[in-house]
Amino acid sequence: MNYMELINNIPHYSSKEMELAGFATRTLERWNYPIKIKNPKDKREAWYNFNELKPKYQSLIIASQADSKPEPKEPILPLDQYSKKDIELALARYNLVKQYRLAGENAKGSKVQAKQAFVDSVCAGFLLEKEYEITGRHLSFKTLERWDKTMRDGKNTMDDLLPKLREKENDVYLTDAHQQVLKRCYLHKNAPKVTEAIRSAYKIWQTLGIEVPSESKCRRFLVEYTHTDAATCTLIRHGMKAMKDGLMPYIERDPDSIEFLDVLVADGHVLNFQVLNPKTGKPARPTIIGWIDMRTRMIMGWEIMLTENTMSVASSLRQACINSGRICGVEGAVLPRIIYLDNGSSFKNKFFNASVDLESQIGGLFERLKPYGLEDVTYAIPYNARSKVIERAWGCMSEIERMVPTFCGINIDSKPANLHRNEKMAREAYNAYLSENGYPTLQQAYIIVSDWIEEYNARQASGKYLNGYSPLQLAAEQIPTINIEPRLLPGRQLDFLMMHTKIGRLQRNGFNINGTWYYNAIKFPQVAKDDTEYIVKYDILNPEKVLVYHEDGALWCEAGRMIGQGVHAMVKLGSEADRTHLDASMKEQNSVIRDVENAARLEMGMKPKGTRIQKALPEPALALAEKAGDDDYITTGDGRRIKLKYF
Repeated sequence: MNYMELINNIPHYSSKEMELAGFATRTLERWNYPIKIKNPKDKREAWYNFNELKPKYQSLIIASQADSKPEPKEPILPLDQYSKKDIELALARYNLVKQYRLAGENAKGSKVQAKQAFVDSVCAGFLLEKEYEITGRHLSFKTLERWDKTMRDGKNTMDDLLPKLREKENDVYLTDAHQQVLKRCYLHKNAPKVTEAIRSAYKIWQTLGIEVPSESKCRRFLVEYTHTDAATCTLIRHGMKAMKDGLMPYIERDPDSIEFLDVLVADGHVLNFQVLNPKTGKPARPTIIGWIDMRTRMIMGWEIMLTENTMSVASSLRQACINSGRICGVEGAVLPRIIYLDNGSSFKNKFFNASVDLESQIGGLFERLKPYGLEDVTYAIPYNARSKVIERAWGCMSEIERMVPTFCGINIDSKPANLHRNEKMAREAYNAYLSENGYPTLQQAYIIVSDWIEEYNARQASGKYLNGYSPLQLAAEQIPTINIEPRLLPGRQLDFLMMHTKIGRLQRNGFNINGTWYYNAIKFPQVAKDDTEYIVKYDILNPEKVLVYHEDGALWCEAGRMIGQGVHAMVKLGSEADRTHLDASMKEQNSVIRDVENAARLEMGMKPKGTRIQKALPEPALALAEKAGDDDYITTGDGRRIKLKYF
């Protein structure tokens, strides 16, 4: 029976056809002319005008009319160009259609009712829940009929249900002139936004009299350009570092190529909280200098100072070497094979890196340590933080920095509320805390950082270097396999090697080391202040005294800080301490003069004026000297044997 008829070349469908398409009887009865007209052949029937129906109703009729639908086209694009989501959707549809067919084939009664029951079960979540979720929870009897018909008219495979993709037509048609202007406006060191670049390009095109394309075309072009030429865009807009860190390949180190204590990495980090500066009484952010083992990621030594300087670097290195020996279970210090340093001025100076002088054979600290097991010193590339593994530890330290009440933020976005403008209540609460408790001291900062480092070294991590171990566990596992004997030093010998050397001439006030005068009131007064050069050894960790050697390397004497330096220019304007300082300086000066005068009187056969109470440093009883023989004793000029003492 024909359920469709052309009236005035317009398709009209009967009630039977409309019901098969899925229209309810009550809906059909409700419609009036011009949708519904009487059948002139049978007044009891009605025809429904296809052209007067809404598009969504027309789609239902088309879906139900298999013969009226065109043959499905093969997907334009090959399967490998479909997205994973498209393939999952097609597979879900395919599984639904297969089960839908089985429901009809296994039906004992009406196949239509069986299929409808299957659809109801799927929509209720009793069957094929995963497939129903993937299809978007929009499923009906008509939809499954349409998919079934599509497969029957095609290859009867999953490919028939793939979205009918088409090659994207390049509607972003811009001339070379348009593209060049857009690029020039977008590729700027100030990194303008896409909208701002398009507005700038509009002004240029209007000035040049060039046709202005739509904003959507310009935006799509720039989005596509930043995707296909990301490295160029990043380099021009954000610089070389951003390009290297985000887009360029990186060198991957092999963790198994090194062992514990092979490489120590050093760097400084300004802590993100404030402490009280003991010199000025004002708040300041201290700096930590740390040494970390590259293989185990263990923080071996560290030092906190108000500023990063040579003293803090040397002190933390000494601590790292001594801790290495303690962890290895030996007495003394263990040197690393390689030292990997930052490029800062505190690391790259003469104290550490002075070359060996051909006459005195004395160099910087690293040169002095090389004969005892240190093989080389390497400096990181400037502004290349990713090459220093210790930077990761400084990033983890933010967890403890946030717990300090004087935390001042890691960056602008993480500043606490009391540092923001107009946050009066937060600032008031912060000031109230400071009034009651004050700023943390440098000693308290030591305790805070020390506790965190102890916990950090015992923390397990899953990276390729630790692989589930903690730094302490990995070090304990590797210690039995490494040979530390060539790099093992007694602690006192390390202290002596860390002393720096300066070649200088004796002056009226003695020797000037780093702005401080060192004087020996017994040895220096009578010696001529000529061009004779002496070797002065000093320790920046213990600046109270220095050792003076003759040019041949023989120990001459020990010199301490001269009292008469840094005296107030006009003590009447100073404090009581300034006046006391001046009196002590004058007494020391007069005592030196009196000793010389008495020596002259003895030469002339005259009686000395009096016996001076010697305040100068004695013969080198406390001298820091190299080990003499098998025992640690030296013989002084008067025949006394004195045991050496080391730092």
